[in-house]
Amino acid sequence: MKFSTLFRLAAAFRFATKRNSLRNFILASETTRGFDSLFKVSWSQEGEDLALLSSFPSLEIGTYIDIGAHHPSRYSNTRHLYQRGWRGVNIDADEELMPIFKSERSDDINICAAVGSQQHYVLNVFDEKLVSTVDPNRVDFEISIGRTKVRELTVKGITLRSVIDQYFPHQRVSLLSIDIEGSDLDALESIEFDTLDKSRYPKYLLLETFPPLGKALEMPAVKLAESRGYIPLLVLPLSTLM
Repeated sequence: MKFSTLFRLAAAFRFATKRNSLRNFILASETTRGFDSLFKVSWSQEGEDLALLSSFPSLEIGTYIDIGAHHPSRYSNTRHLYQRGWRGVNIDADEELMPIFKSERSDDINICAAVGSQQHYVLNVFDEKLVSTVDPNRVDFEISIGRTKVRELTVKGITLRSVIDQYFPHQRVSLLSIDIEGSDLDALESIEFDTLDKSRYPKYLLLETFPPLGKALEMPAVKLAESRGYIPLLVLPLSTLM
């Protein structure tokens, strides 16, 4: 066995034996029947990151805005991209998530805010932080399926346009990912398409949607994107790439 292989194996074992990693290491081993073939790891909730990698073969290095980023790794649509040299802006309204972003995504811009048209929002935080939301209708739904709301926070609101103007004034963002539990349309509208030069539109959009196919393509954020010239490329279990 080559020295480089032994070194990588030792490094992998050291990380795998950490308490939070061991369970995932065991699950990966069982899933792949003992690593008897190459396989791909997805950090996203439903494989969105693998879909992005296959859709961007010519974009070796790009930029992103990840709205509703949630976590640098857990259910992350952009971790794979970050590891490949992409850099961008991560935005989440839960201030408790910011320290880990600043630690693990130190080369990114990390912002605690809700994205949309209002100056302030009420963030409803659930025991499962992934589904925390500013959408009252979504709150009722999450409670109806057994989620527990643990607190409310008043958070700052910022527009998507302000993010683009401040951090990408002369550059077209490669990917805009929006997954904010029912408030995607408000966030996307805040880009103010009418006054944004088309050359500065994000190249790709990844928007939260739900099956079946017909329902996904009729969601308001998708229809708005289509009205601005975006074409659905992939409909995934919980999102649509345009």
